[in-house]
Amino acid sequence: MFKGWWLFALGVLALMFAVTRILYRYADFKRIGWWPVLIVWIGWTLNFGIVLLVPLDIANAKHERCINQVRAEWNTTHPTGETLQEEIEAECGGGPWVEVKGDGLMLFWQLIYWITYVLCWTAFPITQSFCMTGEFYFFERLRAAIRLNFIFYCIYGAIGLVGLFVLILSGANLSKFNSLEAIRNVAVAASNSYGMFLMVAFLGYSLVETPAFYWRHSNDEKMLKYYYFLAVRYREQYEKGKNHLDKVMKHLKVFDEKIQSDDPFRPLVDVVISQTPPEYRDIFLGEGSPEVTYDKLVGIHHDLKAAIHETLSARSLYINCLNRTFRLEDIVNSKTSDKKIVEWEFKQPRTGSFAGFLNRLEWIWYTYLHQWVFLGISFLGICMGLIIVWNEEVLGFREKFKIKTELGIFAQMLKNEHDSYPFEVQWLFVFLPLAYIASCCYSSLFKINFFGIYRLIPHHQSDAPSLLFNSMYIARLTFPIAYNFMLMSRTVPLDRKEVCDMGVYENANGVCALNTQFSKLYARPILAMPEWIQDMNILFPIVMLVLCVLTFFDVYTKFILNCCLKSVQKFFGIYDDKGSGAQIQQGKDLVETEKQRKRNGETWTIDSVGLQQTGRFNLSGVPNSAPPKEAFTFKGVMNKFKTSPKVNVELSTIKEKILPKAAPKSNNSRVESIRAKYSKLTNDDEKDSSKSGTKEQ
Repeated sequence: MFKGWWLFALGVLALMFAVTRILYRYADFKRIGWWPVLIVWIGWTLNFGIVLLVPLDIANAKHERCINQVRAEWNTTHPTGETLQEEIEAECGGGPWVEVKGDGLMLFWQLIYWITYVLCWTAFPITQSFCMTGEFYFFERLRAAIRLNFIFYCIYGAIGLVGLFVLILSGANLSKFNSLEAIRNVAVAASNSYGMFLMVAFLGYSLVETPAFYWRHSNDEKMLKYYYFLAVRYREQYEKGKNHLDKVMKHLKVFDEKIQSDDPFRPLVDVVISQTPPEYRDIFLGEGSPEVTYDKLVGIHHDLKAAIHETLSARSLYINCLNRTFRLEDIVNSKTSDKKIVEWEFKQPRTGSFAGFLNRLEWIWYTYLHQWVFLGISFLGICMGLIIVWNEEVLGFREKFKIKTELGIFAQMLKNEHDSYPFEVQWLFVFLPLAYIASCCYSSLFKINFFGIYRLIPHHQSDAPSLLFNSMYIARLTFPIAYNFMLMSRTVPLDRKEVCDMGVYENANGVCALNTQFSKLYARPILAMPEWIQDMNILFPIVMLVLCVLTFFDVYTKFILNCCLKSVQKFFGIYDDKGSGAQIQQGKDLVETEKQRKRNGETWTIDSVGLQQTGRFNLSGVPNSAPPKEAFTFKGVMNKFKTSPKVNVELSTIKEKILPKAAPKSNNSRVESIRAKYSKLTNDDEKDSSKSGTKEQ
């Protein structure tokens, strides 16, 4: 029985729409292809769905326990029958709006868990390596991806052997691990420990950084200085990426010049050249080793894809930073305006009857309300962070030191005494903190920059490896996040004493934990492990508290500013309001130059010497206009049938072999001058050789 299925379906549709919108914001569909996007979409939808499934599971378990308790109390005074069932339902509040009876909820959990498990350890890493490899053929790319991941699987296997050795030293009875179920329990416990470690690391940063983000953005003047700093940094990243791309294309030029049309490597070189930007035609002389092998072609193909992505990403970040800076400068300048409206320089003014009212409301928002609203959001984030840290710290200490009083706030809100609350209120008690914890962990993953290789960039600039890397680690975080929250709220058993059979709400040890379906699938296998593994519930909160303190006092930034060289500070991009004055002024001049070019209708300064974006979307997220298609006419179809493709191919081949091929004309004057000088020297050499030949004759 599925009560309220339409409401659950509505929530799933809203979740799918949100995932699609986020994926549309980051993914470059033209370069990625449809099947990596589909894999990422499935992974995100399943993993983000825990914010819907965990509250549903807890609500169903609480309702079932309430029914069992009331039935046990009324068993001696009320006869069994349909009337009793109705009275019991009324006593328990009628149940939640969405209720799944039977094994339906367990089926949901098993589908999400095993699909996520397979995606996390096979589909995501293999597809990620498949998209990164430089091989030219499908099965070669697949074999290279499997070979690369096999190395990581061997590393994981070695770590597993070390864990097995630790179990032997701890005195564990290995005879218990001789069945398939026992091996599954070990795998669940190991993946949970790894996921808990990742969750603690991300929470230790994001619980402080999330309120700090809104605190910083409440001050427009300081954020404007920070944008000036970022403009210089992104410009340097673009120039670095462009220099790397130039080196790769010069190396490719050597292969292009050496490999002739009848060479078997020629089709592979043409494939690589087809992916180069238009600037490739400006390269006149190549650089690098002229030795051509298949492995070198594979390597240069991989390097070209990585260099193009690096350059386009830096360009996108730079232009987005410029647009945000232009917008923030207009807001800061309009705060003291006598017109009391925000005068946007690069935005079309509003028209219509309510234009004046909306302009005045916009000015009031940015001048008076914006700062206080962001400070209020930051204050709420601080309160939520303190509550989460408190619940994490008291989680293990209560059991370790046998404290009978329940100290956790989440557990207090979901105690039995509060079952009289409407299930909608209890659902909010679970949904809001769980959604905040999940958003903190996931937002840290969305911001992570793994050595410039894996990084999600908005406006359709994220490549397939970055999206798959993000999806893989989200999948490893999902179930540990749910398990950690249910431990804090005491809705899963903390030790073996709280494990009871279905329908039993109290045993010799006291009140049992909720019989959630999640507990059967995920929590009980962990409880089957030795006690020292369960003691990690005390270690992880301590680590998270230390990371929160280090992030709050900004120890990382202060260490680099005080103990490292200027080059190290520049490499990590450390921002200091006082020590980065020269870079801020440089960024201010750079922004003013770009603004003046935009006023004059000119292109960005990086476009005159850099890489032009060629894709389905421009950097503002608007689809580029497609070239007009040829109109369909019967005359055109007949002309196509009349032309002989065989003759055309033969003529083109003859012309290519006999007639000299003219070099394409470049837009770069410097390149054309070099070509003219080189051709002049060549003609002079030919004349000298002809004169010497006639003299000898």
